[in-house]
Order: sequence, then C-alpha cells, then structure tokens
Amino acid sequence: MDPRIPGHPADRRLDDRVPVDGIEMAWGLTRRGWGHGAAETNARVINVSRGGLLALVPRSRGLRANVEVPIELCGGHGRVRVTYVRPSARRGWRLCGLDLVDGDMQLLAAIEQILSDTTGAFARAWSAVR
Repeated sequence: MDPRIPGHPADRRLDDRVPVDGIEMAWGLTRRGWGHGAAETNARVINVSRGGLLALVPRSRGLRANVEVPIELCGGHGRVRVTYVRPSARRGWRLCGLDLVDGDMQLLAAIEQILSDTTGAFARAWSAVR
C-alpha cells in the first residue's frame, strides 16, 4: 500500500499511515463500559502507523479521551490510549484515534509488516480473517 495516500480527515498522526481496509480488532471496552463477564466486542481498523491507529469502535459509556483499552490485532496483544472520539456515519459506532501504548512482539511485528508491505497483501490477508 502506498503510504502517500492521504489519510482519513479525522486522523491527526504525523507519521506515515497505511490504509488497512477494516482489519478486525478485538476491543476490550464493551458497549456498557468495563463490565463483569461482558463479552469482548470487535472494532474495525481503518489505518495504521507506528504510533497508532484510526478505528471504528462500538459506542460505549466508557469511551472517552485518555482511556486505555486492551486490544488484540493481527494475532498480537497490546494496549491503546484513546486520543479522540468522533461521531461516525454508522449508528452505534464512533471513530477513534488511538495511540499505541504497548504491544507484544507479534503485534509490533504485524504493524511493521503492514507498513513495509508495498503490495498491501499482508493487510488484505488480515482483513479477510473474520
């Protein structure tokens, strides 16, 4: 994927972003917030950079700036910090800027692979996993 493609207008990151066509991400914040026994929900990643993500996430009471949320993406685990929350055209969903706080080796390697793969095949393969 060509990193020179303009990013999403809501995206504020300065580093190169790569569109990823809605890779599914396990999102640790449930629709009710942090709940006991609540099922994990999924989000859709719109683009990726070394420092963060732009994602479409389910609306939740606990969704606000500076909240840290556990994620699972491309087989790896990590935590992101919500930098901003914007309305979305999809009812019940929000567009969020997310800073990567920490991640295991699998997550960090997957992000590097997405950024370095000029064909976009790696991101398309993960987008196909549902």
